[in-house]
Formats: sequence, structure tokens, C-alpha cells
Amino acid sequence: MNKYLSKFKSFDYRAFFLAHGEKVGMGVAGTIALLCLAMTRWGGYSKTPFDMETEAKKVQDQLQSNRWPGAEREKYVVATAENETARYLSALELGAYNYQIPLSPKINIYQQPADEVEVVAALELITHAIEFPVIEEVPPEAVEEPTTKPAAGSSRAADKKPKDRSKPKSGDLDKFAAAANDAGGGAGAAAAMGAFKSRGKRAIVITGIVDRKAQLEKFRKALHQETLAKADSALTYSDFKLERKRAIPGPDPWAGEWKEVSVKSSLEHLKYVEFAEADLVPDEYLDYLFCAVLPKRPDEDWDPRYVVHPRIPTHDARAREVEEAKNAAAAEILAGEDEEGGRKRKGLLRGQKDAKRMRRKAQSLAGEGFAGAVSGFLGGGSAGLSVMPPGMTAGGGMAGSRPPGGIPGGAWGEAGASNRPTMSGRPGIAGAGLPGMMGAGVGGGMSAAPLQMLRFFDFDVEPNECYIYRVKLEIANPSHGSDFVRQASVAEGETRESEWSNPSTPSIAPKEIVYAVHKVANPPTPNRVAELDVVQFDTDVGARVESILALKYGQYISGEKEVEFPNLGQQTFKKDKVNFASQDLFLDAVPAPKLASSLMSDLGIDLRQLVALQSQMDQAVTINRFGELQAIAGGSTEELDDTRKKLKKQNEKFKNLKAGDSTSSSSGPFGFLNGGANSKDGKDGKKKHGRNSLKGGM
Repeated sequence: MNKYLSKFKSFDYRAFFLAHGEKVGMGVAGTIALLCLAMTRWGGYSKTPFDMETEAKKVQDQLQSNRWPGAEREKYVVATAENETARYLSALELGAYNYQIPLSPKINIYQQPADEVEVVAALELITHAIEFPVIEEVPPEAVEEPTTKPAAGSSRAADKKPKDRSKPKSGDLDKFAAAANDAGGGAGAAAAMGAFKSRGKRAIVITGIVDRKAQLEKFRKALHQETLAKADSALTYSDFKLERKRAIPGPDPWAGEWKEVSVKSSLEHLKYVEFAEADLVPDEYLDYLFCAVLPKRPDEDWDPRYVVHPRIPTHDARAREVEEAKNAAAAEILAGEDEEGGRKRKGLLRGQKDAKRMRRKAQSLAGEGFAGAVSGFLGGGSAGLSVMPPGMTAGGGMAGSRPPGGIPGGAWGEAGASNRPTMSGRPGIAGAGLPGMMGAGVGGGMSAAPLQMLRFFDFDVEPNECYIYRVKLEIANPSHGSDFVRQASVAEGETRESEWSNPSTPSIAPKEIVYAVHKVANPPTPNRVAELDVVQFDTDVGARVESILALKYGQYISGEKEVEFPNLGQQTFKKDKVNFASQDLFLDAVPAPKLASSLMSDLGIDLRQLVALQSQMDQAVTINRFGELQAIAGGSTEELDDTRKKLKKQNEKFKNLKAGDSTSSSSGPFGFLNGGANSKDGKDGKKKHGRNSLKGGM
């Protein structure tokens, strides 16, 4: 045994496998193959294709004979697109997501001291030059009392004592409405009361964006708050500043100084103007501190392209009607009460009211009666919002001149109606199609929309001048007077200001008048050198007028003429004297060379066409207030043709006033008195409002 063990131990395995390894491997593989063959069962498939078809038919018949039990069928309801859409658009039931067991409060709450807050500047300022008419309330003229001799011993002075000059009282508009309706809405009632007149306004409107969500993020970080909702309660915009720069001749038109724009002056221009009852924009996107209320236009509705920033959604017609009813109901409930509650007004709130604050206060006073009042102003109809897109109406009258020097700080494209976001469904739906909002809706703990619109009317502009603007925002310091701050300077000062915004797009204020050569005297005389065809937007009457002015050397292009135009304040369309005025001087004119009558046969024209052709060859030279010479040709120009189109549209719209008929359309110039959008009792039977419910004291 030991002999074999010793041989086994001394056996050279490495040499053996090197010499015979392939033989061992082949033997093992052959053995496995033999085992597999031995274990295989050899034989054919017993069933035929006919048997397989029979089995399949049997299973099919069995499936068709089965019936789905009714109890099981009720568990699976067919989902339609209408039901699913309504379910997803309906408000969430928050109670289903509440914790059933209250969370354990933190034993130790750690709060870091407040840091300095950074104020986010306004964004994307866009400007448009506009002209529009308005209806103003006329304060009663001072009436002198007759002088009477005082009784003996009386200390009363015998001099004249004028009556108080004040705005019409709250009932004056209603009295005028009744008088206008009794008189058929004609000029008689307007002249009798003398409470209204039409005016024209020439301005540059500035719109911009205030990123409220970005500002709340700054607040949350500076105050070390956990949510935006807590930061929202601390954010209050307190004021704003606006500056403008006028283009100057030279290589750099914007080398001049920035000058402050007077907010008070803008409000003074609108002091007696009828304001619209609701904006084109949902209220959650408006802060009336820096967003001007739209004046009521008696000619047409506002075009959103000129008064609404393209990143802000607009109301459709039905939604705006609901907003008007809410504002009217709030004004009626408050009955002139100051909704500001003694607050110190700043910004635009010095001359206009906060519609959102009005509605909140009215609702708190009236409770459920507020909804009933709104329904009354809607004529008892539903207050639901339509999903129809807003109608875009042409208007605004933007100047067509080209701004000098390009656009500083970048530019934004024209806000076309097709690119404007609109409110779809109810306000506050997340992801309402607003660019740059990252899908955030009005909700999420915020009291307003993530974006707020800035809007301002600058009426103190010179005609044909080009301007750019910039804005600085001011907020209330949330840490003012607090002891829990990082450093003492954080609690100092009541307000904080942002940096100046980037300059706006430039706009050129509309011209005073547009003119072309009508006829040049041949030969010219000292008293009558040429006649100019002049079209003017008259700010005194709020209408476009056209006439022929006869001029002599060195005369301003101006003069008093009797022309026919619609006077929307007096509800008339008749001839009256109008003062045409501009700062352009007439220098010289050259008549066209006399054309031979033989040209008629050569050119194939008649005598009338020959005279017209000759008049188009008349030329004149004027000088504007900038000292620039202007060559004026005869006939017409593109600018004059465009202005004439607006004149024709105006006269066509109000041609019914020529017959003294101002009640043929509830949307006419005094539609708010004759059953229109703001009347107390319209022709449609709806109870509506006729006061300036968005106007505040100056």
C-alpha cells in the first residue's frame, strides 16, 4: 500500500496533462454526448393540423359563450374625453390630501436674523405713441350772485360772491343721463347740463413687467422664510419713479440727461376723465400703484397691442363684463367710502382707486349680498367666464416715424394679437401659457400672479419728439424697526429701491398736424402764396379734422377754419370753428410749370387729369421747430393718406349724429348713458353702473 501511495505522490501530473490532456478532454466530451443520445426519446408528433384547428375552434366558442357579469362590468366605466377634461380642470379637493393626524410641532424653532433685501428691477419696458379722445366731466362754472345792498348795520359785504367751483356731485351724471334720454340723447340735454365735453389726448404709453415671483424669492432668502406664502405677506410695493430721455441731434441721440416724469401731471390730465369700469387684464396681474387705469374711449375699445404688455394675458369680452359688474357692485356698496382706509397714497394711487381693495372691502361688508349685487349688474345672468379669445380691434394711432439711433438696450417685437396669451378657463390655472413663468399659476400661496404689469401714460410729450424711459421700483422695508437683523443697517429706512431698469424701446410722439401742398398760386401773391391740405387731431374737440389753409411767406402753418366734425361731448356732428395750429413755418412755394394742352393727346388724358397732374408738381418748403427744411410736394403722401383713413373711419362711425340720432347704437359715444356698457338701466334690461368707480381723489 505504501508503495502505491509513494508512486501516487511522486506522480508528475503536469507532464501527464501536457502530454495527454487533449485525449482526456475528448474522452469526457464523447462520454457526455453518448449520455445525451441515450436519454433522448425519439418519435413523431401525434396530433394532426385538423386536431389543432378543432381545439382552437373549441376555445373560441367557449370565449364567445362567456358573459361579463354586471357587477364586474360596473367596476370599469368607459372614460370619455369630456368627463376627463372636466375632471382635470375642476378644482382640487384639498381635504383629500390633508394629514389625518396633526404633525408634531417642532420643540425648538431656529430662525436666522434677516439680511438685506435686494429689490428686483422692472423688465422689458415697451412704449407706444397714441392719440385718443376722452369724455371729461366739466366742473360747474362760477355763477355770480346779484349784488344787493346790505341792511343798515349789517356787516355783510355787498361785493359779489362766486359760488363754489367743484366737480359734479354723484347724482349729476344720473341727472344728465335722464335728461339725455328724455331729449333723445341729442345735443339739447348736453348743452342744458353742460356737464360733459370731449377732449383729445396725445401721449406715450409705457408698459413693462414687474417680476413678483422673483422678488418673493429674494424676500424668502433674505428673511429666511420656508415658503413663498410667508414672504408674500411681507412684500408691499410702495412707490415708483419714472425718468425719460429725449433724443438730440448728433451721432449719439441718447447722450442727454435723464429727467423725471411727473406722476402728478399724468393724473391731472385724467382728473375729470370717465374711466373704464374694468381693465383688459385680469386683476391678479395688476397692481394699481404702478398700473394706470384705462380712460374710457368714446370712439372704440382699447387695442391690447398698445396698452397691454405682450407677456400679460387679456380678458375676453365676457370676463371683462363680469369685472365691470364686480367693480360697479363694489362702488355701489361702498357709496363713496374711501377703500384705502386712511393709508398714505403714493404712486398712481394718488389719483385712482385700487379695484381689488374695493371689491375685498365691499365683499366683507355685504357678505353674500355682494354676489347678488354683481348678478344684478349682469342682468341676473351667470358670472361664468367665457373661453372665447378676445377680439382685437384696430386703434391707438401709433406714430409711423422711425426713431433715431436705434433701440438702446435691445428691442422687443411688435405685440401681435396672435401672439398674445389669453385667459383660458378660470384665472389661476397653472401654466396659463405665460412665457417665463415656469408653469407657476396664481396659486401656490401667492396673493397675485407671478408677473405684474406696469403701465403709465406720459401726456407731457412734445409732438414729433422721440423718447426713451426707465423705471425704479420702491418697496416697503420688511425689516424696518426690527431687532432681529444681521446688522443694524438692515432695519434702517422705511423703504428700499431697485436699480434703474434697462431703457425702454423708443417712441416718437404723434405730430400736431400732417399736410401736403394743395395748390400754389401762379403767379404767387404776397397775401396768398399757397394752399396746404391739413389734417389735424384736435385735442380741444377730441376729433380729427381736415381743411385747406391759405398761407403767405413766413406764416406758421395755422389758422382758424370752420369744418364739420363729430363733437362727442355735445353729441353733434356739424360745422364749427376749429383752430389749426403747428410750429412749422411756411417759407416758400414754387408752382408747377404750365403744361401744354398737346400733352393730353400724347399722354392719353383729359383736361381734368391734366390739371390734377400739374397740381401734383407744385412744391413748397417749410421749416420745423428743429430748424430742419422740409420739401413738401403736391398731391398726397403716405402719412397723409394714413391719417385720412382714420378721419374717414371716425366720420363713418359717428355719421348717425348728423341726424341728431345718438341712440341708434348702445355702443355709441354716450353708450354709458344710453343703455351702453356702463348705464344704470340699459336697453337690454341689465342694471349697470355709470360712475367713475375707479377714480380717486387727487
